[in-house]
Amino acid sequence: MRNLPHIKKIEFSTYKDAVIKGSTSSIRVSEKTSTLSTSKISSGRLRPAAMRLP
Repeated sequence: MRNLPHIKKIEFSTYKDAVIKGSTSSIRVSEKTSTLSTSKISSGRLRPAAMRLP
């Protein structure tokens, strides 16, 4: 992707998915990106800002 002439900037990120022990619920932890990437919740909800991990 870095060598494609129409790509100006690339930003990579990582996600970790986990199932909560003893339940059918899962969580996704994503690395905070600097400028390009944005995330959208399609199901469920974001935790309130005061409860998020730094």
